[in-house]
Amino acid sequence: MVSLALELRGVVIKGDRLLLVREKGSKDWSIPGDSVEPGRSLRDSLSEIILDSTGLHVDVVRAIDVSEANDDKIRITYLCKPISGKLRPGGGVKEVRWVELNRAAELPLSGPAREAVKILASKFILFIRNRDLKRIIIGVPKGHVHKRVIMELSDGLIVLHEATVENLVRAFVEVEMHPFRRAIVLEGRELKRRKEGYSKYQLLEVEMSDEEVEDLITRMLGLDVGGSED
Repeated sequence: MVSLALELRGVVIKGDRLLLVREKGSKDWSIPGDSVEPGRSLRDSLSEIILDSTGLHVDVVRAIDVSEANDDKIRITYLCKPISGKLRPGGGVKEVRWVELNRAAELPLSGPAREAVKILASKFILFIRNRDLKRIIIGVPKGHVHKRVIMELSDGLIVLHEATVENLVRAFVEVEMHPFRRAIVLEGRELKRRKEGYSKYQLLEVEMSDEEVEDLITRMLGLDVGGSED
C-alpha cells in the first residue's frame, strides 16, 4: 500500500494583490502552506497554517489545483480570502508581503507560487446569469475615492472599478439605443500621453464592423450559430 504525504497551500487574494511569504532558509517567495497530517478537515488545517504563518484569518473558498509535489506527496492549493488579522510573519516564515498579481511573476518564486500565478493568469470563460448571483453591491470603499461594483457569486467575487463600469455602460447603451449598430469592441490600451488625472490604462473603441464583432463573439464563446441560450 502506497502512503502519500499531503501538502496544503493557500492563494490568498485581496483585491488585485496576492499574499506571498518567504520561508526561513529560502530565497524564493511562496504562497503560505505546509505539510499536514490526515484525519482532520483540510480547510481548518490550512486556515490554521495561514493564521500561524501570516497573522491573517482567512476563508478557505475552494480548491483550485491538485498536483504532485514530488513522488510521495500530493499538493492541494486553495483559493482564500482574508477576513481579519494583522499581517506579520510567524512559524517558519520570515517575511510576508502583498504583491500586485501582474507583478508577482517578476519575483523569484517557489514551485507552488509559480503554479499559483500561472493558474491566476490563465484565461477562462465564466458565464454569469441572474441565477448565479447572490447580490450586486455598488459603492465606495472606506478610505477610497472611486466606486466599485461587486458581483458576489456563491464561491467568489467579481469586482469592477468605476471607470471600467462607465465604459461598459456607455458601450452597452450605444449598442442598445443606436438604430443601426449591433456590436462594439473596447480594447484595453496603455496610453503614453494622457490628460492629467486620467489613468494610463484606458478602454478604447476598436474599428470593426458589426459582423466582424459578432463573428468574434461567437468564436470566443464557442457557440453554434442559431443556438439557443440556456
